Amino acid sequence: MTKRKENPQVAGRPSKYNPEHHPKSAFKLALLGATDKEMASIYEVEEKTINNWKKEFPEFLQALKDGKDEADSKVAKSLYKRALGYDFEEITEERIYGDSFQKGRHDGKDYKLTEREWNLACVTFDQSCAYCGASKNTPDKEKFMLGDLTKDHVIALNKGGEYRRENVVPACGLCNSSKSDANMTDWYQAQAFFSLVRLQKIVNYLEFMEVATDQPAMTETKRVMKKQPPDVTACIFWLKNRKASKWREKTEVDANLVFNQLPVVTTEDGKELTFKVGDG
Repeated sequence: MTKRKENPQVAGRPSKYNPEHHPKSAFKLALLGATDKEMASIYEVEEKTINNWKKEFPEFLQALKDGKDEADSKVAKSLYKRALGYDFEEITEERIYGDSFQKGRHDGKDYKLTEREWNLACVTFDQSCAYCGASKNTPDKEKFMLGDLTKDHVIALNKGGEYRRENVVPACGLCNSSKSDANMTDWYQAQAFFSLVRLQKIVNYLEFMEVATDQPAMTETKRVMKKQPPDVTACIFWLKNRKASKWREKTEVDANLVFNQLPVVTTEDGKELTFKVGDG
């Protein structure tokens, strides 16, 4: 008895589809608005292969639908937001010093110490007196009996000093009053609380502020809430798509006007041909 031979299976080309990779990447591509032709090019397959994958692999088709739905949803939300208007936070970086000082010199205006520069001086000296180191949190807080930190002119105004950041340091009321218009170094070295470390800090600070415009400007972050008004174009686009029957632009044609504008055709024997609206 002759043994029946089985027909060998013909091996086909292996599929390039990867169930671990293609659904995830298809979702991202659909989210970006890629067409089947573009996806075929990316996957290095023919466009009909993409269509076959949609039929053969439900997870691939679902990934495409989810990506398109999410993209459409984001666009719809953005359009709706623009149509109604919205609040947003504007974040900018502003110079603490540099521009205002340079501008004052270039414009020939009398430059004055700004509030920001004064705050910077107070922070530099830890919210305490540059001379004695007293603050509201130290045992010497009675030195503040004349008020908060005062602006002391290192070179007194009546001695040619100016109200500029390179000539002002924070001082308690007693030190400011005691120093008066005396030479800062001479007066300070005669005080019982004299500190060589604090004197060096004062000198370093004043020298730095003197050349501050030649250094990279310090900045601070400014946050301001602003309102974006409604976008009329977005409103119209939204309504035309959501309520097309009410908001779409309609064009009505007067049939009689069209008929009257039809050309007159005359035959060779002199007869005029007439047309009716709708004649093909």
